[in-house]
Amino acid sequence: MPSQPKLKHVTQRPRECILATIACIRGIPYSKVRAYANRRARARAYRDYADLFPLGDLAMRATLIDITTRFGFRPQPFLLYHGTRYDRRPWRALATVRPATLWGTGMVFTHTGVGSHVVAFQDGIVYDSAFPKSLAASDWRDIRLESGMGYVCKIVRAYNRR
Repeated sequence: MPSQPKLKHVTQRPRECILATIACIRGIPYSKVRAYANRRARARAYRDYADLFPLGDLAMRATLIDITTRFGFRPQPFLLYHGTRYDRRPWRALATVRPATLWGTGMVFTHTGVGSHVVAFQDGIVYDSAFPKSLAASDWRDIRLESGMGYVCKIVRAYNRR
């Protein structure tokens, strides 16, 4: 099996972690993902993608379906239904994340109880768009836990990578 191309770290704008993560995993310019997200938000009468927050808004969920499918990901039910009765996939303790846990390529969704965040990973390295550079999974986990930036997480493998 051929090895996956190495991911390139992407830095996000406020509230755009999912956009940066998609760009990182797909290897496409962040500006392209962002432009598409903004067009989809404007189609729903919002100024831009960041105006769709908070996450519970139905327009944001519909826009996330558009964005994830456009760039080749299946929409994740726990992301789309976060905080509703449809969010049935269990969250795991962030403290249990190890480099081997994050092998392959995919996304980690974290939740603090107040807000959520998503990052890309590949072969034990985490590409957190809120940080200036990529980190080993154990270093990333420790920073997130020490700073209170995530207590639980869900891991999604990017099986459908193009």
